[in-house]
Amino acid sequence: VYRKYEVDIQPQEFKVLHRLPGDRIIFVLHSRLPGWSFEHLIRVMNSNPRAAVKIYVSIQLFEPFSELFYIARRLKSHKSISYYRLDENGYTFIALNEQARAFKFTSLEQLAQLQ
Repeated sequence: VYRKYEVDIQPQEFKVLHRLPGDRIIFVLHSRLPGWSFEHLIRVMNSNPRAAVKIYVSIQLFEPFSELFYIARRLKSHKSISYYRLDENGYTFIALNEQARAFKFTSLEQLAQLQ
């Protein structure tokens, strides 16, 4: 992460760290509070400062975004929505059909109001 983004993540900031086959690593940071590494990582991760260093950063697993992303995936699999996407800030956008504009999805209550 440091080679790609120059964000130094301290050992105490890791909540979980797993080594995967193929020299890959998946980790979860303990806090998203201002001043912690998460804030710095989010700020620079879209800039891709060193394209040669291959790192994929996903915020789909961060709470509360993981639950919203799961709900959007399930709605698409049941054909209740046309598509969804998760932006770099963790917001889930959905469209009810292909002609409709996507809107920010924040809760199931919001979806219930549309029906």
